[in-house]
Amino acid sequence: MWWIVLAGCMSSEPVLVALGPAPTEAGSEGEEANTPYQKPEGVLVDVTHLVTRSLDEVRSDLEDQLGSVVEIVDLDSRDGREIRMERGRVREVDGSIYLLWLELPRPMRRSEALMRLGMRSQVREWLGLTLEWRASWVQGMERIRMGREERDSEFVVWVEVRRFDPRRR
Repeated sequence: MWWIVLAGCMSSEPVLVALGPAPTEAGSEGEEANTPYQKPEGVLVDVTHLVTRSLDEVRSDLEDQLGSVVEIVDLDSRDGREIRMERGRVREVDGSIYLLWLELPRPMRRSEALMRLGMRSQVREWLGLTLEWRASWVQGMERIRMGREERDSEFVVWVEVRRFDPRRR
């Protein structure tokens, strides 16, 4: 009798069955690759989108979010160049954006400023200096600096996000 039970378990049919049809590999990847970038609602500048990609990939998104290019300044060979735009500036080296600096449209709290940059609003630890706030290693960014509105103020007026230090590469 036990051999009937054992024979039933040794069936060539799969035991688990998918609940729905499996997505085709070509269709799912192709759709994601062809989907144009859409900046999230309420975000001034999508830092995580811009700073994690090459300058050539995001050039049009950069101009949409920071305005047109005002000036391009060559820095020393290790620091690349700085692209000054209407509402901020970007530094790139070897085609990779590593720093974004943005003047905020109005003073805001640190958490609101982070949300307006497309980042999580909570940071484990801030270092408070006289005229700025600093945080390290937040969402893959090496450093975030925020300029205080006034000494001892909780409000910030500018933000700098650095993905990596080109001098340490």
